Amino acid sequence: PICMTGLQLAREALMLRPTLRVLFISGFSEAALQSTAEVREIGPLLPKPFTKADLLLAVRRLQDER
Repeated sequence: PICMTGLQLAREALMLRPTLRVLFISGFSEAALQSTAEVREIGPLLPKPFTKADLLLAVRRLQDER
């Protein structure tokens, strides 16, 4: 198995499908993430814990970007 970060996976997926929308979810705080700026260039970050409403809103915002 190949190990990669979510950021690496997103980059690979976007090379195959450039119009793909990406939502990052992390248990780490934004301050703890070393690559927060890189993540934000690709898609929004939804930190854990989050509610169902938070997730629905984040997905809706991604859909509305079209």
